[in-house]
Amino acid sequence: SMGASESNRVKLNGACSALCQVLKKQMATSEIVTRLACEAIYELCLEETNRQSFAASGASELLVHNLNTHMHDVKVSQQVCRAIAGFAKVPINSSDFSNPTSLGANGCCQALFVTMRTHSFSPPLVEWACAAVAALTDRNATNQSIFLDMVSKDASINIFKLITFLLSTHRTNLGVCYQACRAVRSLCQANVKMVREFSAVGVVPVTMKVLKTHKGVDKIVEFACWMLTYIVTPEFAPEEEYNPSLSPSHSQASLIELDTTSVAPSSITATDSSEAAASVLVASLGIVVPPPISEAVGKADQQPQISISRKSSPGRAGASGNPFPFESAPRSVTRIPNSFDLYRDRANWEVLLQAL
Repeated sequence: SMGASESNRVKLNGACSALCQVLKKQMATSEIVTRLACEAIYELCLEETNRQSFAASGASELLVHNLNTHMHDVKVSQQVCRAIAGFAKVPINSSDFSNPTSLGANGCCQALFVTMRTHSFSPPLVEWACAAVAALTDRNATNQSIFLDMVSKDASINIFKLITFLLSTHRTNLGVCYQACRAVRSLCQANVKMVREFSAVGVVPVTMKVLKTHKGVDKIVEFACWMLTYIVTPEFAPEEEYNPSLSPSHSQASLIELDTTSVAPSSITATDSSEAAASVLVASLGIVVPPPISEAVGKADQQPQISISRKSSPGRAGASGNPFPFESAPRSVTRIPNSFDLYRDRANWEVLLQAL
């Protein structure tokens, strides 16, 4: 609770090593303690000094070990993914990628894939698992290569198919769409091979459906279009990237109500080409589709709606529980792609135009 305050987070950096000791001792005995410890780690990791303290205490190995140990428990897995996303974050003005690289070396990429595949119909877990993937691969060619190697060694371990499927399945969920778009953007940064893989599984038409679903939500429109920039112009250099502003483009209500509902598996119809393609992805990934959930159980599984203030400080979770804590401060646009840039990947632009 003290960690929720920015001033307290700085004073509590001595708690980082203690939390790692708790994780080490309790990882096989208490799931409740593990879940609470990971919640605290996430809050403390909002301060860069604390991320360094956790790294010195061996947090990389402990977090991956706990994710593998408690993978059967969706609530614990969600909080471990959340802690990984916070610990792996690299500020836009930093060149220190030791935390995400260390996580990747300890098997975090493989563990995240299995976790997302196991709990693919749990929106809260999918949201934070995608946030963790985005943090791991943001400007990090080492972890991007790990995901590519996973596919080359075993076709069933395909992060591209999985994220596209999750984006299609949960396209009505604001948090999942936001973090999934961030994950695709980070995976595709300055990596043409990644772009080709995502193009092959149809991420462009799925993203267009997301844009149509959330056409009135500035955050989704901004980051979905930002992600599409990497897909249709794969040679766009990361140091010259467009960083969307944090301020609303026009005057609207100051609060957004998060839509935490998800698309039920039983709602997929054969007439919708995107959903038909998604069902093929399910079969190829080996995902077990759960039976239809009763309304009562469905409500119990949903998170309470959260009000998000657009005036929250960038990069920090406000008192209202901002689910967008990874935004960097706005930078000026250093380069505008010309007409030649826009047609570098003609195939993806044609898909985009057809979707429009």
